[in-house]
Amino acid sequence: MSVMLKMLNEYQASGLICLVLEIIVNLLCAGQSQIAKGLASTNSYLLQLEKEGGVKVIERLQKHPDPEVYNVIYKIIDTFFVVEGGV
Repeated sequence: MSVMLKMLNEYQASGLICLVLEIIVNLLCAGQSQIAKGLASTNSYLLQLEKEGGVKVIERLQKHPDPEVYNVIYKIIDTFFVVEGGV
């Protein structure tokens, strides 16, 4: 996870950012699948993402000018995080 987060911090190419984000989505989905199958009680990939500063990276990428990047970020937030202070 740390390598992917480092890539998201260092590279600006939208295509590469989207690719890395999709890999992260797939990992997070795998974690949810493990929970659904009773193999885990928490999403270890989500915990690792949070532990390694991924939330800050996701927050920063919400402001990315490419709508494709924003859409993947929105999908991650909407699917895997509880948003507080909604309207």
